[in-house]
Amino acid sequence: RGGRLPGLIGPMLRRVDALSAQDAAGEARLLALGLRPEALTPRLNLKLLGPAQIEPGEDAPDRCRTVLAASTHEGEDAAMLDAWQAARQVEPELRLILAPRHPGRGDAVATLIAARGLDFARRSRGGGPEASLLLADTLGEMALWYRAAGICITGGSFADHGGHTPWEPAAWRCAILHGPHVANQAGAYADLDAAGGALACDAAGLPALLADLLRDPARQRRMGEAARALLLAQAGNPATLIARIAALARARPCTTP
Repeated sequence: RGGRLPGLIGPMLRRVDALSAQDAAGEARLLALGLRPEALTPRLNLKLLGPAQIEPGEDAPDRCRTVLAASTHEGEDAAMLDAWQAARQVEPELRLILAPRHPGRGDAVATLIAARGLDFARRSRGGGPEASLLLADTLGEMALWYRAAGICITGGSFADHGGHTPWEPAAWRCAILHGPHVANQAGAYADLDAAGGALACDAAGLPALLADLLRDPARQRRMGEAARALLLAQAGNPATLIARIAALARARPCTTP
């Protein structure tokens, strides 16, 4: 839209002394509209700075045998349980942490699990990640589940909800699996897929993909490391931008009437 008004946007952009774009495509568009190349600073994504500050620490020994289905919606829980039960044929000690997007769905998900005759624990009743199947029906504890799980299946991507952020599991070095519905985070998932930090599949393909990763813990770890490396690269380092802003402030001090 800015390109339709070059006489307005060009002079405005030429007055900008420092600009940090989120990606290369944004930089290219702004330069074409009139931004001076010397005004560009290193890329910085403010939304990713929080996850980038997470320090995951050392992996627990059984992390490669723990799967987190994060922020699931109605219609996805059954697929997660199917995949877990099928993958246990490969790894009988496999644990599943099932974390609904809305903890208020806890009773409905518990009913679904009980109907299958499965033993499970509920976090709202004191259960923990040592359970073979944990229904994580509480708020504010996702960091615990990301830390515990070597594989994270991101919810909202198997039912058509646009997909939830992959950057928190990336921060914790989780190998990320996601469904086809990622419109809300399309660029992020495309970058993670290309970097080897995430894999896409549909519900029918999830059990086989999960089993493959369980047979190859080293691949799990490589995916988690690739996901975290991409997060850090895309978040950027704010120190350079802060220094540039401080230098500009010193060069042009504000004056009051």
